[in-house]
Amino acid sequence: MIKKAFLLFSAFTFFTNLSFSQGNIGDTTKTLTYVSISYQFFFAGGDLAKIYGPGNMIGGDFNIKLRNNFEFGIGGAYIFGDIINQDSLLHGMQTESGDILDEDAVAADVFFQQRGWKTGITFSKIFSVLSPNPNSGIKLGIGLGYSQHWIRIENQENTIAQLSDEYKSYYDRKVGGIYIEEFLGYELFSDKGYVNFIAGFEFRQGFSSPLRTYNIDDMAFVTGNQLDLYYGIKLSWNILFHKRMSTSYYIN
Repeated sequence: MIKKAFLLFSAFTFFTNLSFSQGNIGDTTKTLTYVSISYQFFFAGGDLAKIYGPGNMIGGDFNIKLRNNFEFGIGGAYIFGDIINQDSLLHGMQTESGDILDEDAVAADVFFQQRGWKTGITFSKIFSVLSPNPNSGIKLGIGLGYSQHWIRIENQENTIAQLSDEYKSYYDRKVGGIYIEEFLGYELFSDKGYVNFIAGFEFRQGFSSPLRTYNIDDMAFVTGNQLDLYYGIKLSWNILFHKRMSTSYYIN
């Protein structure tokens, strides 16, 4: 336990030291390289809302901010949630009382969860408005990438033949496709190692195609594309990869 705590403290100290930019960041615009660790809470819209409720994303991005305050980034995120709007998903397995029986005729606990991922590139511009230095301000961005999402079906303590790994794909509604996204928020860079963040609103439009051919519960082949809409609040903590210049003086 002590060893783990020491390793965590060492890693934290390392990244804290890196997070100080060279010189005074408020002097002029600078080229900054950083990693952002982000969390997003989103609402579903379009065809996505027919399957899922609100969800979450945790992600990371590698970014470069140029002296002209344009930014380029590449990264991804993990999508997860617990609200599924598919009450009749397993209606063909349910008894008259609404239970699903396993192979031992015992009522089984089945859980549904939203899962997915996205990866892409982003292009942004910082406008030095309401900012303490020329490297910070209102941020406008766009992005392009690829994403997938599906329904995760869990029944860990029961053996249900219809929900074996062989058959789950006929229920999970897995789709994938390209997306575009827009961001409006605020980005702050400072000389304080802990005060480098992004906060704002993100909007995403996914143009998804089915990755499954047949839904057993509907007894129908899967056809047609769908428009998946995400909109929510995104918060990011930035770790800068610029070492602080020494302010110590030595006399020989």
